[in-house]
Amino acid sequence: MTDKNIKVSDIEIKYTQIFINSKWHKATNGKTFPVFNLHADIDKAVEAAKKASEIKSIWCNYQPAERGNLLRKFANLFRRDVDYLSKLATLNGGEIINNSVGEVFASAACLDYGKE
Repeated sequence: MTDKNIKVSDIEIKYTQIFINSKWHKATNGKTFPVFNLHADIDKAVEAAKKASEIKSIWCNYQPAERGNLLRKFANLFRRDVDYLSKLATLNGGEIINNSVGEVFASAACLDYGKE
């Protein structure tokens, strides 16, 4: 399970871009920096969300059983990567690691519930 005595410097950040509209984007200024507030790129995300709501998603093409299988796979990925995801959540939110571990498992459970 997750080590309770982690340091920020011990966490490898795998992704340094933001995923918007099915594509990875660098920050508007091209730089990376510690993230404390996401307002700098929020307009791009809001615009992508507006466009997404106007088009028919490919998700609509999947049968309910196929959707359930995809949600189950996603939930299993959460469980597989619980250590990494909980460390990221702790780094981002500042809460204790045990809470973050619980949140990752709770998120996986929500995905499992959604597949039913």
